[in-house]
Amino acid sequence: MKEMQPQMQRKLLTFVTGSDRIPATGTARMRFQITCGGSDCDRLPSAHTCFNQLILFRYQSGEKLKRMLEMAITESQGFYVK
Repeated sequence: MKEMQPQMQRKLLTFVTGSDRIPATGTARMRFQITCGGSDCDRLPSAHTCFNQLILFRYQSGEKLKRMLEMAITESQGFYVK
């Protein structure tokens, strides 16, 4: 995540939490959970925004993980309240 551009970091935050902003109270009480969805496959990472949970798979390489995560966060549609 540290290697990501700020815009991609914001998209990742939105993908996992449903919000593109850090809470006003800061991140100290914010729980961010990463879980394993299983062995390597061609599935994209997924998220449960209610639980701030990111589900990743055991991809064969870091490059594949990066590619799949970028695809998931840039090509997905979220839900919005107007």
